[in-house]
Amino acid sequence: MPKARTDRGSGGTYVSRASSSPRSGVTRSARSGATENVLASAELKRAHDAEAGSEVWQARLSKQDADELRNDLETLGLRSRSDLIKAGLQLLHRQAAEERMAAGVSEFYGDQPVPLSPFVARASQRPASA
Repeated sequence: MPKARTDRGSGGTYVSRASSSPRSGVTRSARSGATENVLASAELKRAHDAEAGSEVWQARLSKQDADELRNDLETLGLRSRSDLIKAGLQLLHRQAAEERMAAGVSEFYGDQPVPLSPFVARASQRPASA
């Protein structure tokens, strides 16, 4: 009996059968009609998403992480998982932008000390208030 396996390249399932040809000695894969329809449907969705300017990304989470995210969703008053993920991505993008900016400043000044802005320089010269 053939075994169903996951085709990691396309994300689909296929049935693996040993070749009936004694001369080939090679295993071939045959996809069922239903699987072909699912794969074709997924490919059309990917093409539509690309045209619409969006993509679907997925991640598998541990039970603990999923529970924490559900609590975060409620705490932050967000309506959906998508809203929560978008808010998290905004924070991630902000951190990445700060990292790129810091790298650019370091590259520009090299080994020289980075000068303080006039505002920071004035503020650092004021006596601390008690």
